[in-house]
Amino acid sequence: MKVLTIDDSRIALIQIEKIVREASSQDTIVIKTQDPEEGVRLALENKDDLSFILVDLNMDKLSGLDVIDKIIPEISPERIALLTANTQNSTKDEAMKRGVHFLSKESLKDGLKDILSGLLKVE
Repeated sequence: MKVLTIDDSRIALIQIEKIVREASSQDTIVIKTQDPEEGVRLALENKDDLSFILVDLNMDKLSGLDVIDKIIPEISPERIALLTANTQNSTKDEAMKRGVHFLSKESLKDGLKDILSGLLKVE
């Protein structure tokens, strides 16, 4: 399994990688970037190899929703999650409109475990 994580916080990337590794039951390759534009490039270049993509909502150069809008024409929304500490309904609605998963940072471990276990059954 290969997972791309896009978050402009280095500390968040380290924490997310740990959670991804704990949530997946097999050897998982985690690609991390703090640059959302690089994240778009990596997602599109690796679209056939990526099992899942986690995108933080609040980033400087591009928002997570902007990143998602750039990659969903070529990557199935079921393989993408918007990750945020902002659990307002408007944010959830934006994720739902795009067909991507919505994960709050507070419940990331449980939510990600459920999603990744579902992906492992499909692969």
